[in-house]
Amino acid sequence: MNQTLTAAVLFADVEGSTALYERLGDAAALSRIGPCMARMKAIVVGGQGRVIKSIGDGIMCLFPNPADALRAAVDMQIAQADRDDGLALRIGFHAGEVILRDGDVYGDTVNVASRIEEMAKGEQILTTGPTVAMLPEYLKHGVRRVGQIDVRGKELPVDSYEVIWRWSEDLTVMENPVTQQPLPNARLWLRYRGREHHLSCADREFTIGREPGCDLVTPQPRASRLHGRIEYRGGVFVLLDLSANGTFVHFDGDREFLLRRSFVPLRGSGRIGLGLSTTGAGAEEAVEFRCE
Repeated sequence: MNQTLTAAVLFADVEGSTALYERLGDAAALSRIGPCMARMKAIVVGGQGRVIKSIGDGIMCLFPNPADALRAAVDMQIAQADRDDGLALRIGFHAGEVILRDGDVYGDTVNVASRIEEMAKGEQILTTGPTVAMLPEYLKHGVRRVGQIDVRGKELPVDSYEVIWRWSEDLTVMENPVTQQPLPNARLWLRYRGREHHLSCADREFTIGREPGCDLVTPQPRASRLHGRIEYRGGVFVLLDLSANGTFVHFDGDREFLLRRSFVPLRGSGRIGLGLSTTGAGAEEAVEFRCE
């Protein structure tokens, strides 16, 4: 029986795997690619997704929404970047209507997702304009338009966007027509253990960690000495994770996610966990924030 639903289809592929098999031989190449595939599949399952099938040295996955697909894609790239195995991942995803039949997925959304993945380079994540429009506002700040691509069967080209999953000092991520307008008089309010901090656009950098010299000092043992920092860039406050254990971020009205050596613009209100979840035992150690 066919089932029609709206979902995000993600393709992830190990770049250059054919050349690796030729250079190293089947056994040696598989010893590198096999663990990489296993990590990708585990991240999909742990990120609310479903692995539909393996395709050569890649996977096709299904997620209930594009936000979950984006987070899983970023987690895949970060996990692979931690390995010194010479492999790189190409990832592409697109959201729309799909047809489920006999455990497989069909439809135009699948074709577009496959095409966008083919256009990606190693260590790159690509998605489409319609998919970006479906993302929560704070995630839209982490993408940038890269151009248009032709998709077989479509009369008009499709806008493509790159997901910026790691920070670089010279990267401008805010120049994005789909995001909210920058806030020239932005204010950020932070509260930790009863102490309040107020940041304005004049405060270009605010550091967080166990190091006594940080602007917000925490004795929490899972926090790093320099756990992260907040910067005012392009009209918004951006939270960057620099830690060993990651930073948990919970925007009010959304589910918590883990930030690992990446960044997210802060919007609205929520909580930040320094190496600990903002729920359960870590709730008392969470940093509350509100953007005004």
